[in-house]
Amino acid sequence: MIIGITGASGSGKNRVAELLMQVNPSLRHIDVDLISHHVLTLPQVIPEIVEVYGNVILVDDKIDRKILASLAFNNRDKYDQLNSITWKYMVGMIDLKIAQNPQGVIINHALLPRMKHFDMCNLKILTRVPYKKRLLRAMKRDGITKEQFDERNQFSIEYWPPNYDIVIDNTYPKEEL
Repeated sequence: MIIGITGASGSGKNRVAELLMQVNPSLRHIDVDLISHHVLTLPQVIPEIVEVYGNVILVDDKIDRKILASLAFNNRDKYDQLNSITWKYMVGMIDLKIAQNPQGVIINHALLPRMKHFDMCNLKILTRVPYKKRLLRAMKRDGITKEQFDERNQFSIEYWPPNYDIVIDNTYPKEEL
């Protein structure tokens, strides 16, 4: 079984994955964001990204994700180039994790509908939360500013609820907006 969870940044995808794993502990969580972070450490990836962004993204010969984000999320072409470099590695890692866990996986990613894995999902879940609540969650969770959240959010995608088996309006507990 493959369960797909998607939604914009701060919409509660990880929390839904945690709850599903409590119900069925044999499920394995594939957090695509964590895979993307790992890909940025691969020796074969670093030179490809440096070629696009320059040495300014390196700190101690490692890619600084905050510097990279500040450059990638300000320019659609640079963002697309980053995805084209990292995506081929990420897809392979996701495929391997699916193969290693025949008892079932949860794939969690904001861009899941753009992945080949979306069509493989037996159950598709969309989490939705109003902008202000997502902003507060992301600022608290990631230690970012509103401007940084808005930069990240500008390349988010539109989700069409009829494409999902379950749509969760994840607005609780109610926080001050």
